Amino acid sequence: MTSRRPSRPLACLLLAVGPLSLSACSSAGSGAPDVPASASTRAEAVEHVPEPLPMPLDPYRLSGADHAELYAAEQALVTTCLRGFGVTYRSPAGSSSAQPPPEGPYGVTDPDWARKYGYRLPPALIATDHGSRPLPDPTTVALITGGVTYDRNGTPQRISDQPLLTTHHGRKVPEGGCLGEARRTLAGRNDNRDPTRIGSALYAQAYRDSQQDPRVTAATADWAACMKQRGFTYRTPLEPANDPSFPRNPPADERERATAVADVACKEKTGLVALWHRVESEIERSLMRGHGTELAAAKADRDARLAHARRINAGAKTSG
Repeated sequence: MTSRRPSRPLACLLLAVGPLSLSACSSAGSGAPDVPASASTRAEAVEHVPEPLPMPLDPYRLSGADHAELYAAEQALVTTCLRGFGVTYRSPAGSSSAQPPPEGPYGVTDPDWARKYGYRLPPALIATDHGSRPLPDPTTVALITGGVTYDRNGTPQRISDQPLLTTHHGRKVPEGGCLGEARRTLAGRNDNRDPTRIGSALYAQAYRDSQQDPRVTAATADWAACMKQRGFTYRTPLEPANDPSFPRNPPADERERATAVADVACKEKTGLVALWHRVESEIERSLMRGHGTELAAAKADRDARLAHARRINAGAKTSG
């Protein structure tokens, strides 16, 4: 699992079909609205999805599962908003019941996962209808975004290739379009700030800093030596998932699965994951000092948004 964690406020989840890659994106700073690739709604269950190790900053930032919950609620609200303009809209993201992919800050750590899938997502977590639904027409996209996106401070920024839509068929378009309105509804306030960005920023910084910690670099060297003894040459445990010699498309071949199995075994032998997690947690706690007010606001915002989202998603399931 190569991508660490979403850093945008409301990410779109892109499930690559090559070696496992979970990435996040948003409309911030780009001309594209948050219309993500389709999430799988297949009934096939994954036998075991590894739980991410708990981190001190978890209550103050949005996880991949949180993003999925919020996105589903946003899309329900956007659909209702568009209906008011006479537009029938079907979200390309599927349903809120789709299981979000796991976060993998330390690469693959589960031996069963490694043996079955290598560095890939299992079939049940791969979008099988990606690209099967057409993108909304330009007018619908403009109604979704209002022709603007928002910077880190919640200030609207024009999207260069979209009209700044303020009315449609004589009806006022909400600032930021139906998506902006949906996000304000979830946040319970009349602005588009994202207080959880401080948690995400500190979270990412701690991860970067942890990779340079002498304890982690020493354990990483031990892991690399262990892998070398087993016939695999990599400098860090984040490299194998991006090995270009692995098949471009799933499923993983025998060599990839063998690499992943050795990877997990060497992490267990050297104690790399436990040590890395401990070091990263220490760094997080250190970074949190001096940000008490900001982090309290981040937690309150996250809790409120998720509570609203869960109520909306529960209602959508009941009505659906």
